Amino acid sequence: MSQPTTHSNNTTTGLSPQSPHQPTQPDDVDNHLPSTDSSLAQTDSPNPISSYLHQISYAADDDPFSERRRPVATTSISDARQQLVEACVDYVFNSLPTHLVRVADMTIVTRNEIWDAERSRIENILDDELRDMRYEYSKSLGWHFTGFLERSWCEEYAKDLFKFAIFSHRWGDREPLFQEMTTKVLPRPIPSGPGYEKLHHLCEKAQTDFRCRYVWSDTCCINKESSSELEEAIRSMYRWYSLANVCIVHLGQSLTVDDFGRDPWFTRGWTLQVLLAPSMIRFYGKDWNPICPQLPKHGDKDNEVITRAITRVTGIPEIHLRRFHPSCELVAEIMTWSATRKTTRIEDRAYALLGLFDISIPIAYGEGHRAFYRLTVALANECLTPSFFAWAGRHSDYSNALPASPACYARVGPDSQDIAQSGDTGHPLYEVTKLGVVVKLLVFRVHRKLTLRGGFHVGTTWYFDEGVPLEPFMIRAGTGAALPPLVAIEEEDDHEYALGVVNFACPEPDGHGELVGGRKYFGILMMKSKWGWEKLSTDLVISLDCSGDMRRAVEGILLLHTVMGY
Repeated sequence: MSQPTTHSNNTTTGLSPQSPHQPTQPDDVDNHLPSTDSSLAQTDSPNPISSYLHQISYAADDDPFSERRRPVATTSISDARQQLVEACVDYVFNSLPTHLVRVADMTIVTRNEIWDAERSRIENILDDELRDMRYEYSKSLGWHFTGFLERSWCEEYAKDLFKFAIFSHRWGDREPLFQEMTTKVLPRPIPSGPGYEKLHHLCEKAQTDFRCRYVWSDTCCINKESSSELEEAIRSMYRWYSLANVCIVHLGQSLTVDDFGRDPWFTRGWTLQVLLAPSMIRFYGKDWNPICPQLPKHGDKDNEVITRAITRVTGIPEIHLRRFHPSCELVAEIMTWSATRKTTRIEDRAYALLGLFDISIPIAYGEGHRAFYRLTVALANECLTPSFFAWAGRHSDYSNALPASPACYARVGPDSQDIAQSGDTGHPLYEVTKLGVVVKLLVFRVHRKLTLRGGFHVGTTWYFDEGVPLEPFMIRAGTGAALPPLVAIEEEDDHEYALGVVNFACPEPDGHGELVGGRKYFGILMMKSKWGWEKLSTDLVISLDCSGDMRRAVEGILLLHTVMGY
């Protein structure tokens, strides 16, 4: 795509998108102090966006923002204009969604069309007005105008000029689609139906409540016939939600917060990032009235009635609802929040989490459960936290060492809810190889006894070697059958087993790790095979109570993808 050319024209008035024209300052503030050498500036800083072009000088006065100490750029105002233009170009073509709905006429527009419609507003700002806007911005922050502040102001101006609202909802009947909203067939059919009415309400709320001139909706702003555009939308969706001026949520089955527990919007896979990514969010009920009439500074994120209701329904702590930073280090928490959510496509269980972890994998619809496997591989190679291993239940079809779905991370006993978030970090260097997952653990050899009653397997007890200050743990396999009251029979197992503790205290320089008495830890149950260790499935994450301090050598373990013989 060819980038638009830019030029300066100082004859037409252009205003800041939000602020009226400020009075021009006295002439004496425009007197240029000794300037930097222009040829040197061009040599060292060829790109205005990445240059520190402005040096600030002041008259002698105690108030840095008085008229006599107003900051004055020692380079031409045309450089500031050029930097502003390039910041706007960068924002339009790298931050805005591929398509948006223009609120004025409910027409789908591209990035090129948006830029073409707005470029003259920027290029035609009067020199004095540009100085005034920059001055007022620096004065509002209480900072002197430096190169950093120049870029910050340009970015804020661009975001304000091109601000848009982003939409989240449950799909219903007759949703307006990209193809029918962009058809070239004349006469163009007039969209109608409940879906179009919903889009009309969205545009109305975006314009009247938040002064947004553009909106984004997943129904009509993604050309799903283009695989490249669909992939860009999925990879960028978290970022688009975070950059939007406001996220407007329509809850089709709610009127008050008491209805949240019954509204299916809160059970969908893609809506998890909607709760976390936006800086401002506003919930509207099925009648398009706000769920809560009050509108705090950051919308409903600052409304305790809303956030408490969401926490009650989703289990997401309020602190994350108000301010969330995507990170692989929250792998166990994010997976738990996603555990019971549903998506229409299997692959979306993985794709909907990409932005929350701030990682990227190729999008390939049709791969089924392999999408989540690829997500866990990417996480294993990015994460440093031991909570990556805090899962139980069914393993992946592609690796015995990796979980099958986010639901595996919700298999934590009621007395061990925070076990994966202990202060101990384990060894941070683990990775996925061709053979399996390589991880360093504190390894304890264990012995297994099977408990039989009336021919039924009713439990498995695991014992540590004598002298290990860890409580034995029980793994029960309930049959659901009525067991006859016969004496239990215990059978020994001659396989080699071990328990690897994951979240031990950081290893010391000599390669040793520590367990501290009185703390809880979690571990991986393993069985020895010819080429490594097989991770055994358990119903719940194995938790251990440590009754005394312990220090021992850390061992490197290969958890095999597949069983390769014993």
